[in-house]
Amino acid sequence: MKLLIFAGTSDGRKLVEKLKERNDFEITVCVATEYGKEVLEKEKLSGEKCYIKSGRLDENDMTLLMSKGFDYVIDATHPYAKIVSENIKKAAEKSKIEYLRMLREKTGFSGDDYVLLDSTAEVVKYLTEVEGNVLLAIGSKELSAYSELQKNTEKLFARVLPLSNVVEECNQNGFSGKNLICMQGPFSKDLNVAMLKQYDCKYLVTKDTGKAGGADEKYLAAKEAGAKLIVVGRDDEKGLSFDEMLQKFGIAVENKDNSKEPKEFPAFKENCECEEERKCTHFPMFFDISGKEVCVLGAGRIAKRRIKALLDFDCKLNIVAAEISNEVRELVEKSGAQNVLLCERVIKQQDIEKADIFILATNNKTVNAEVAQKAKALGKIVNVADDMELCDFYFPGLAVHKDLVCGITAQGRNHRLSRIAAENIRKLLREADQWDEK
Repeated sequence: MKLLIFAGTSDGRKLVEKLKERNDFEITVCVATEYGKEVLEKEKLSGEKCYIKSGRLDENDMTLLMSKGFDYVIDATHPYAKIVSENIKKAAEKSKIEYLRMLREKTGFSGDDYVLLDSTAEVVKYLTEVEGNVLLAIGSKELSAYSELQKNTEKLFARVLPLSNVVEECNQNGFSGKNLICMQGPFSKDLNVAMLKQYDCKYLVTKDTGKAGGADEKYLAAKEAGAKLIVVGRDDEKGLSFDEMLQKFGIAVENKDNSKEPKEFPAFKENCECEEERKCTHFPMFFDISGKEVCVLGAGRIAKRRIKALLDFDCKLNIVAAEISNEVRELVEKSGAQNVLLCERVIKQQDIEKADIFILATNNKTVNAEVAQKAKALGKIVNVADDMELCDFYFPGLAVHKDLVCGITAQGRNHRLSRIAAENIRKLLREADQWDEK
């Protein structure tokens, strides 16, 4: 499965880290700056099956990138990066790729010791009418809105990333010298308190960045330092939380209250991998496929693995793909299998009518889904590599030795666990000849 992730936040980096656990995912990560790329590389998130691209992209750039073929586009950009999110969504719609928005939980401030305002313009108006120094913990992108107020009062102190282009931009907006604090977070409550006191700030301006953005530390710091917290609100969005996004891609979620126990979510509970108190959902059944026709749609990385496994079984194999690589051709040739048909073309209705079993593994989610629906309508059984919900069965990890055939599955939830289990069972089966001797 190919994923395109726009990761502009710490949550985005964490999502990439978790998704990399799935060895069947190929991930492309887009970040706006070279600094963002360096952060990901320092956390060792780049490498095989995870590619990082830096640079600001407009809607046309995004559409061009998506034309390379992705199953999902995940928008994990900052909750205040509205224009970027709009461009990602439009590009995904043009490319007919499913768009997923990852949401950052709102902070949920309470009490009367903070001020919630709807926009940056309202914050500037509010600060114009009050006296006292202000610590701006909002990043650098919106500082131009505060430029006039800063030139007239010099009471604003901006905390921004220590990057040369950021410093230059801040200077142009009237922030320099002691009024410009260049530091890399995260910032603890104590450090926030120290800065508020150091600059004698009566106000602390922040966005509703949620826990991941250090909102709690800012709130507590303002309270301790006797400063008023001013929060720039944000609109409600539709999307998935971090945990829900992990569930979407079959990754178990930890309970943050007790990390030793898995957290249960209504949408996840019915489908997650089995635990001691929960019954398994998938029963292993072995049936005779000799003479059955298996249609494999696609000839890429995942399809190749499926083909390699099926070549050990006595079935008719029909491989249909727009382009069949030399690797797949050589794999079939070396196997010596006789009942294999290579069709370098689009799938036809007659293919769907003839086959008994379908393995749908192209890099086009729409094509996979359309063929699955047509096959199901004819009573065929289907496995779709990029959509668990469309699967009638899961293609298992296999361990085969002579007459022994073992199928291993983690019920579609943990491919890494399934792979490791299969590898260990294969090692065990290599010793099977010695069992008879004993």
